[in-house]
Amino acid sequence: MRALVAQLREEGYWPHASIETRNRSNDIFGIGDIGLEATIEPWSEIDRKVRQAKADAAGRGVDWWSVIKRRRGARSPLDGYAITEARVLVQLLVRVQQLEAEAEAAAAAFDRGLASGLTARGMIDQRTGQAEQDRPGLAC
Repeated sequence: MRALVAQLREEGYWPHASIETRNRSNDIFGIGDIGLEATIEPWSEIDRKVRQAKADAAGRGVDWWSVIKRRRGARSPLDGYAITEARVLVQLLVRVQQLEAEAEAAAAAFDRGLASGLTARGMIDQRTGQAEQDRPGLAC
């Protein structure tokens, strides 16, 4: 688990990832609303680890969880396998698609605003309905 947390930090995924012991169990924190378990247990024990990860996530009120199984010979735990239920994977993939669509729509709206001659600040003013001078603390 320590190697996984170190890798999550080093690669910039979750720079504040840490291990905390709660209820006699080590959990990874600082990674948002996601439950991760790391294991080097044999494949025959994966079902037990999956049940543990799911129960830990439910106890924390987290919907998304996974067990990270290190691959034999891999240098990094992130070169291993992520095991979760198909329902969790589908929820994550749908959320990624939604976020990508929202980002594309925002970029398109920004491009349309620029093309029509608005500045970034003007687009914010248009969206919020407030002119810059009406917003406290933002006057330049």
